[in-house]
Amino acid sequence: MTEKETRRRHELTQKARTVVVKVGTSVLTGERLEIDLGRMGDLTREICDLKNSGRQVILVTSGAIGAGLGKLGLKERPEDLRLRQASAAVGQSILMHYYEILFDNYKQVVAQLLLTKEDFSDPERFQNLRNTLRTLLKLDVIPIVNENDVVSIHELKDLAKPNVSTRITFGDNDTLAALIASRFGADLLIILSDVDGLYDQAPTKRRHPNVISIVAEVTSSIERLAKGEGAMGRGGMLTKIQAARVVAESGGATVIANGRAEGVIGRIMKGEDVGTIFLPRERGRRGG
Repeated sequence: MTEKETRRRHELTQKARTVVVKVGTSVLTGERLEIDLGRMGDLTREICDLKNSGRQVILVTSGAIGAGLGKLGLKERPEDLRLRQASAAVGQSILMHYYEILFDNYKQVVAQLLLTKEDFSDPERFQNLRNTLRTLLKLDVIPIVNENDVVSIHELKDLAKPNVSTRITFGDNDTLAALIASRFGADLLIILSDVDGLYDQAPTKRRHPNVISIVAEVTSSIERLAKGEGAMGRGGMLTKIQAARVVAESGGATVIANGRAEGVIGRIMKGEDVGTIFLPRERGRRGG
């Protein structure tokens, strides 16, 4: 990064007062689709450190389906929607049980919120969601948010920018995290996945691409870099970039980074060159 880019990154992360952290399935589960308690414990500690630094923190977590698959002895993610929903029903209680224990080690109270697209598109339901989330934050509670996986994938208009025709897919937690961040005026969204950031070209066995440090604007050429990538979870790199665009339109920044890297959240907040940061649009903010 240039010196100017380094200063800009440091400024954005240091000034962030409300941070949404999204943790992907691939970060929380091991090769056998079981919860990696060691990594989950490290992330829990990092999130508590972030909150103890004086910030408001909202955690958006994947992993319920992965945890359920492991418990049910299934070796791969099923194509059948009903089986995925059943896996989520089994895995959600497992996931929250572990979070409850791990956060309690740091005397941190957490709350669970299971959301659907209607919670954002219906005015009355969104008002209830906003009131609940604001109250939890005032009570010093860390909200843990996940999509209610009993619903199917829908398309939803970009709620951070209602008058624009951009459409995003609701049915993955990258999008859910972006909606939370944009509608509640978060300064920073951190998306933790199993990749180091946005690569400048598709990686292969013989080719080791570079991570793009800073993206000033999500353009069609940036989106093309992400097509064809994916992971065990539903949200590949393209959904992460689309999420970053939603947050940028609301005036926030987004960092996509490797959630299995040591001390990744703390390093991001120090302004280190970790992952890819997507800069906010320089104009008025929207907030909840």
